Amino acid sequence: MRSVRCRTGTAGMSALAAAMLALASPPSLSAQATLLRMNPPEGQVSRYTFSMEATMENPMMPSTDPVFTFRGHQTQTVVSATDGVIRVRATLDSVAVTSAMGADQMPDLTGSVFTTEMDARGRVLRVIDTEGLPDDGALMLGEMFENPNYMLLPEGPVAPGDTWINAGTVGLPLGDAAMDTSSEFSFTFESLEGDLATLAFEGPMEVSLDMGGMGVEASGTMSGSVVIDLEAGRYHSQEMRMKVDMNAGGMAMSMETVTTLTLVPGS
Repeated sequence: MRSVRCRTGTAGMSALAAAMLALASPPSLSAQATLLRMNPPEGQVSRYTFSMEATMENPMMPSTDPVFTFRGHQTQTVVSATDGVIRVRATLDSVAVTSAMGADQMPDLTGSVFTTEMDARGRVLRVIDTEGLPDDGALMLGEMFENPNYMLLPEGPVAPGDTWINAGTVGLPLGDAAMDTSSEFSFTFESLEGDLATLAFEGPMEVSLDMGGMGVEASGTMSGSVVIDLEAGRYHSQEMRMKVDMNAGGMAMSMETVTTLTLVPGS
């Protein structure tokens, strides 16, 4: 920081000098760029609660009750973390499902295990093993994770207020059906408090669903937030809200889905 001598000694010139000094001052430390990365140590154990709830507005079947809920607990263990590849084993400790189509038609996923590999930017590279999942469930999981991820940390350092774009298309088989989703999300680095970095995202998405010859088209938005513990190198929490309007066989419907993932305190 440079010093400025005011020769006139007048209040006006002193104020001008102070303003020039303020403009020339370097940014505060809190605004300095940070490289956001996942870097958990080998053997780290994280326990999460998760939930997903879907509601639908259908003029033919008016109801305020959720059409689908999925809640439970999950334990994630870092098997290895070398050469920028993080291998994580996740166990579904408990799962509770409700569905307008009948929860008894849903397989019980409690005790299921899947192992994935991801890179330091949070991109899941592949599913390498599954246990306790039905064959179609294992296939769906692999397709879902091995396509471009929604949550992808920026390539370089960012400071609070910086933004970046994640765009991609995900194809997902659903038994006899198939779904393609394209999106373009704008991420914002909102804040850094201690080791917790908070990111917010929002953007449009398009969904195309082929259900055995009947096409369903949907468009809408997705928004939410992600909190990353930079010291522990893991997700602290996530929240996502998706709203879509769809047309199926000439019938217009809208659906809203809210998904959360929260680290259990003390884990």
